Amino acid sequence: MYRSLSLTVLSCASLFLAACDKPVAETHEVGSRLVKSFTIQDAGGGQLRQFPATIDAHRKADLAFRVSGNIKELLVLEGQKVTAGEVLMRLDQTDFEITRKDRQARFSRASNDFKRGKELVGKGHISRTDFDQLEAEFTSTKAALQQAKQDLLYTTLTAPFDGSIAARLVEQHEEIRAKQTVIELRDAEQLDVIFDAPENLIRSLKRTVVEEKEGPSKAGNDIKVSVKFDGSDQSYPASFKEASTRADPKTQTFKVTYTLPTPDDLRVLPGMTAHLTADLSALDMDDSLIYSVPLGALSADANLQAGVWRVNPDSMQVDFQPVTTGNMQADSVQILSGLNEGDIIVTAGSAYLSKGMTVRLMPNKEQAEHRKNDPAKPVNAEQG
Repeated sequence: MYRSLSLTVLSCASLFLAACDKPVAETHEVGSRLVKSFTIQDAGGGQLRQFPATIDAHRKADLAFRVSGNIKELLVLEGQKVTAGEVLMRLDQTDFEITRKDRQARFSRASNDFKRGKELVGKGHISRTDFDQLEAEFTSTKAALQQAKQDLLYTTLTAPFDGSIAARLVEQHEEIRAKQTVIELRDAEQLDVIFDAPENLIRSLKRTVVEEKEGPSKAGNDIKVSVKFDGSDQSYPASFKEASTRADPKTQTFKVTYTLPTPDDLRVLPGMTAHLTADLSALDMDDSLIYSVPLGALSADANLQAGVWRVNPDSMQVDFQPVTTGNMQADSVQILSGLNEGDIIVTAGSAYLSKGMTVRLMPNKEQAEHRKNDPAKPVNAEQG
């Protein structure tokens, strides 16, 4: 009897210890699904809007020699700052100098013959035809000499404006062809910030220009713009430069360019990305195009009605909300009606949702990590 009792106690203890080794069960509600989300923010009336942007040089030039030859002197390095008129490269001038001297001799002889011919034709010692031939030879050799002198000047390459050497495409002693790009020069003092603007922004910008009759620069500068770069919390003000009047056939957006002085405290190069914030409150924006949501949020029901899955923040359940869509803008789409400020919508995982399903929102930090390699972030802030 005692032996049976001992075995029973040991068995219960074993079961208890085994239960302790099992992992703790998930505390999430059964059936809930983890989704990425997005909170609708007020963009009506032209408030702050954010756009992904790219950096380009304000002025740039691909420099080339106008004659062929061998590079004798290479005086700059990549990244070096240069001033207007500074010598960057020189070709070997030996052959060009020989040609110049030969044409100088031909011109001197033709010039002397032409001067003598003037005297002789006046006295009737040579015919007018012979004199015309001497004059043609004089003119031809003069032009040939001027060309030789010009080619000699072309053996020296100088900077057309202040800037920095973005790329040096040749090496010393290399044989190059005429018009072959040897240096890429970029403006070191100013940068262009380029972003894709939606149709309603361009339309409002054009309307402002018409009303004010002061040109696109004035209207563009009514929009206060600041630029941030990755790795820095500093914002840099930018000024309007130009706006394209032809839409991109794929995204139906228009390129708008702003400029800003090159930051002294941050190394920014053409080709880098930036985040541009525009205050559109000065423009008469079209209120019908209020919201812009990630393209991944858009779904359709059985009747092919466009809509999004909206999350009830109290119950954390979703329902399908029909919407009216506008134009696509890169990775986002305009919503004309069906959504309100503060609505939370699902941006990923909507294909597995059904009405009344309970969801969990991915934390904001995890969503940021998920998107960190995607430069085209949506206009509004995501909700976590």
